[in-house]
Amino acid sequence: MQRFQFKKQLKPVLNWFQLFLTTVVELIYPPLCLLCQSRLQQEENCICQKCWDLIPKLFHPLVDINLPGKQKPAFSRAYAVWNFNPQIQQVIHLFKYSRFTQLAQPLAVYMVEVIRLDTDYEMADGLVPVPLHDTRERERGYNQSLLLCAEISKLTGIPVLSGNLKRTRPTETQTNLSALKRLYNVKDAFSVCKPDLLKGKNIILVDDVLTTGSTLNACARELKNAGVNKIYVLTTVRA
Repeated sequence: MQRFQFKKQLKPVLNWFQLFLTTVVELIYPPLCLLCQSRLQQEENCICQKCWDLIPKLFHPLVDINLPGKQKPAFSRAYAVWNFNPQIQQVIHLFKYSRFTQLAQPLAVYMVEVIRLDTDYEMADGLVPVPLHDTRERERGYNQSLLLCAEISKLTGIPVLSGNLKRTRPTETQTNLSALKRLYNVKDAFSVCKPDLLKGKNIILVDDVLTTGSTLNACARELKNAGVNKIYVLTTVRA
């Protein structure tokens, strides 16, 4: 009992000491913007607001998606927040490969701006992340699309419908593949486990990057086959 009381009394002291250490460290090594290396303000997260403002945004539906292999899009509409450029490429690379998972929050803020612009997106029944294969997710430690969904859900209230759309086999990274090879790389790579949970719903399919659209369309086809009503694609970058 006395030991419990001692720990209870010690906790505020430890919390104060931890805060003190954090403050000292930030005074000596202040957090810097990952792009311009300027000192971040208290409310800024990884990237300063000036850098975000300098990256030109799209905020309109993508109308020039020519899917490889003459595929017909299984999704109704697609948006990306940014066109590919060196600054946003660096941000996404840090987020996706360097464990800067805290970037999900500011990225989601801009993705939510897109949702607010389109009533169909704003009224969607759920958010579905493009899945990673279990092996890839264990290697990376997280699914970047799921992190984006979680942050979007916090800001909009749209629920995350994860764990139903699955990647059934490991696939080669799409980065260095031609458009046609990308198509075959993801062919039959996805499935829906419980179609009844998605049937009749309008969903937003979320990913970090849209290049040829093969991966997103493969996912959208499976969702359509499972009885999903409308599928709206939302990504951070159009590459």
